[in-house]
Amino acid sequence: MTKSEILSALMDQDLSTATWTKSKRSGAGGPGDCLEVARLEGGWVLRHSINTDQKIWLTDTEYEAYCGGIQDHQPGLVPEP
Repeated sequence: MTKSEILSALMDQDLSTATWTKSKRSGAGGPGDCLEVARLEGGWVLRHSINTDQKIWLTDTEYEAYCGGIQDHQPGLVPEP
């Protein structure tokens, strides 16, 4: 499968039963400052907790690379201390 086909398959999945998870750190800045993520077959989808119509679809590889960058404290992905 090409990347386009994988992303298309992700976007075709029914999200009505998706389990959305947000960080335990969400909410410190007021209501609605939450990024939510749901695991799908073959990837992940991210959305804002208020603007739920806008989504970011990621393959497993893309999501793992992004999370790895955060875990490594990569500049530009995490706030400066």
